[in-house]
Amino acid sequence: MRYTPSPLLLFLLAASLVLTACGSSSDSDSAVQAPAWTPVDRVNTEGGEAWYSRNADGTMILFGRHQEGWTRHVIWEMHRDSTGQWGNAAVAPFSGTWSDRAARFYPQLDGVIFSSDRPVEPSGEAGNYNLWVTMHDGESWTKPEPMAALNSEAHDVHASVASSGAVYFASRREGGKGAADIYRAELGATGFLVEPVPGAVNSALSESDVFIDPDERFMIVSRADDPRGLGGEDLFLSVNEGGLWSEPEWLGPLVNTSEDEYGAWIADTGRLYVTARAGGAADIMEIPASSVPLLARWYP
Repeated sequence: MRYTPSPLLLFLLAASLVLTACGSSSDSDSAVQAPAWTPVDRVNTEGGEAWYSRNADGTMILFGRHQEGWTRHVIWEMHRDSTGQWGNAAVAPFSGTWSDRAARFYPQLDGVIFSSDRPVEPSGEAGNYNLWVTMHDGESWTKPEPMAALNSEAHDVHASVASSGAVYFASRREGGKGAADIYRAELGATGFLVEPVPGAVNSALSESDVFIDPDERFMIVSRADDPRGLGGEDLFLSVNEGGLWSEPEWLGPLVNTSEDEYGAWIADTGRLYVTARAGGAADIMEIPASSVPLLARWYP
């Protein structure tokens, strides 16, 4: 697939050149460091891409595409053949009619959990975003079903699944601390128990997106307008300390900009994937997790 740099990438390259040119200046030490990521060429286009995820055996990629203005979200899939070559991207069979985004593999169900504004009732219309699940039988996807035990009357979005089967997601439901908070849903004997994550992750700001480490040692959250960041939505790290989640720490300028960063996901190869949005579109970027200081303890 031919890759054409997006406006975001061109902006970052220009910023990098400016910083290089200013290297001899006395003000260079205070200059903001340019991100160290690289674009994922096989999925990025001149349009907008977001939320990258790959299955356990590395043979399928899911990601989202959207129109300018961050509208009309559609989930796409890409398959790798027995020779290791990736085929062309195509709209996932369970997507394309409604606004669908943030697909994450759900290994315990051999499926995928994603966010969608599709109607819960067949005769309904698009409404709030809810969490949906579809399973793969080895040949095709099943008809998506709403995750009723996790959904509320508000937006419930952007889920990530731990090895234990616990589902972490963002919700704007009543009773939260901010515009959106992170919740954890654990399957018990009588169904899912859904609770806000304990500790200092949630705040009066908006925590709108989450990646959970499979072993639940840490999570990466997207938090909006935190004064420690560079502006917009930035990525922060929270650590599990005996069941309580620590105050999130800013992941730093290697993965954050003055625009929006979200959709974090770490592959078993140790690559961190980030969605970086500038204006109405976004691209998917990657960087070794070991290069990010706060992640290096888990990815040396």
